[in-house]
Amino acid sequence: MKTILFSLWACLLVLSAQSQADSSPENTIEQEVLRRVNAHRASLGKPALQNDAVLYEQAHAHARNMAEGKTAFGHDGFEHRVRMVSRRRTIKSMAENVAYLENSIPHLANEAVASWLASPGHRENIEGDFTHTAIAVYRLHGYTYFVQLFASYY
Repeated sequence: MKTILFSLWACLLVLSAQSQADSSPENTIEQEVLRRVNAHRASLGKPALQNDAVLYEQAHAHARNMAEGKTAFGHDGFEHRVRMVSRRRTIKSMAENVAYLENSIPHLANEAVASWLASPGHRENIEGDFTHTAIAVYRLHGYTYFVQLFASYY
């Protein structure tokens, strides 16, 4: 009986931790970016992008590495991210958007998406024929770093 109760308690702790992680400020921003990107796509008659956990691993690592200064801000290492995803998915095409903003800017998700839509290359990625995406946000030293990966799979 003690083992069952302990197991149940441990499961509840894990579920509670997942729930708290899902409501983190970073996760809220990520969800809002996805909502805004998919709303823009819908306005063009394009299907919504689906979240992809494999893409998220790579997007989050890149956002963290840029924030921590392990890599320069930009698309350095994109080919590596493509290779890492291709180990677990059969990629048809992939693209990437990055941004960073000061945390003091209100409505960070709105600002990130607006800046991407104002840039022809970033807009092309948002409006592209992709089916999956992942948005990762990493906050450090007064800045929020955004990475959005896009993919279509065979």
